[in-house]
Amino acid sequence: MNLLTEKTGKLFWKYLIPSLLSAAAISVFQLVDMVAVGQGVGSDGVAALAIVTPLFGVSSFLGLFMGIGGSVHMGIAEGERNKEKYYAGFTLSLVLIGIFSLLLWLGFILFSEPIYRFLGANERLMPLVKEYGNWITGCFPVFFFSIYLGCIVRIDGAPNIALWAVIFSGLFNVLGDYLLVFPFKIGTGMAGAAIATVLGNAVQVVIFIGYIFSKKCSLRLTKPNHWFRGFKKIIIAGISAGLVDIAYISLTTLLNNQVLKYGNEAVLSVFGVAYTCISTFQRVYDGVGQAVQPIISTNYGGGQYNRIFELFRYSVIAEIILSVVFALTGVLFPNQITMLFMETTPEILQIAPSVISPVFISILFAGIGHFAVYYLQSIMKPVLATVIAMLRGIILTGILVMVLPYIWSLQGIWVGLILAEFLTVLFAVNYFYRTSKQLLCFQQNIMGENRQNPKP
Repeated sequence: MNLLTEKTGKLFWKYLIPSLLSAAAISVFQLVDMVAVGQGVGSDGVAALAIVTPLFGVSSFLGLFMGIGGSVHMGIAEGERNKEKYYAGFTLSLVLIGIFSLLLWLGFILFSEPIYRFLGANERLMPLVKEYGNWITGCFPVFFFSIYLGCIVRIDGAPNIALWAVIFSGLFNVLGDYLLVFPFKIGTGMAGAAIATVLGNAVQVVIFIGYIFSKKCSLRLTKPNHWFRGFKKIIIAGISAGLVDIAYISLTTLLNNQVLKYGNEAVLSVFGVAYTCISTFQRVYDGVGQAVQPIISTNYGGGQYNRIFELFRYSVIAEIILSVVFALTGVLFPNQITMLFMETTPEILQIAPSVISPVFISILFAGIGHFAVYYLQSIMKPVLATVIAMLRGIILTGILVMVLPYIWSLQGIWVGLILAEFLTVLFAVNYFYRTSKQLLCFQQNIMGENRQNPKP
């Protein structure tokens, strides 16, 4: 498919459907783990899983950091019809993720227990946290490369390969959760759930590697002319996508500690359910951004700015529809959602509506913020993308969930989440307006040049 000439509406759906299904399937890892652990281990297992959840943020951070950084430059090179630059973008991002994977892997293995304590594990939950977390950190490179290769395969024009890789890995994970948590229970069940997640991601990596060595793949390794300059460009382009997950890790850690401070383990277990759902929704929001990112960056490189405006409009409409559906789900069915994930007690059912509903309301504003990061990256506005990522990820949210509980106790945390997402949307709309004016100016300049120098 030609990203520069094919109708934008057709391209949008071709990339959006596989991307959304991939995002949904990836979320199966966490959702099924949560259900299996909640039913097989209990509310303490769910609370432990909430503490370990930032580990997935670490893997997503590095995978998106290098994957988006590489694919943005590969897309622009494709728009410029510069194949050597395209190959260099792939080579540079692959080398970088190899180096960073090794460093993070060793760091988390050597300092796992202090990291778990920093994330919020207390003496009661530490055994369950270690049982699950040690499997994840021990196999970290599998998680890094599954996300990175998904980005690279999509920019290479194979979104359906990314989709099928995630579907097969998700099905493998579901089957593994059932077998290893219940009939062939490993440990308390936490280890079984972790092993199933590792194996599911490994299936995904194997499928991606199979594509890379197939005849359909256009990826090639090459020797870049300027290694360090190339590394710098990849890092600058991808940092905002990575910062979304770094901010997520920091925020989750802060929220876990705040919830325990102003609530208790029961409140944390319900919040763990809510935040697992929110993580799933955020992946879907990211799916919209990841779907249009290769198309927008390619058209940006090719100077097709009117097509970028069309893709922008489709994406914003999609994010708004998804946000409304997700928010209504939590507001209307808080107890049902909680019962889906774990065995409930009267205390849990009493707590659920006051936790689930406000946390889900916060997601009403989050879709636009997530899309803004990918959109701004795609049109080479990494600074603005980074500002949005940090505002919604940690700065606004961190300040508000620290300060507002002094006024409203536990409810202040939920108010802080909602207010932070709303304020981020205001910043995003301002940046959309500013960049749209700039792209319109570029388009008018191109039209003026074409009138002055008509084709013979």
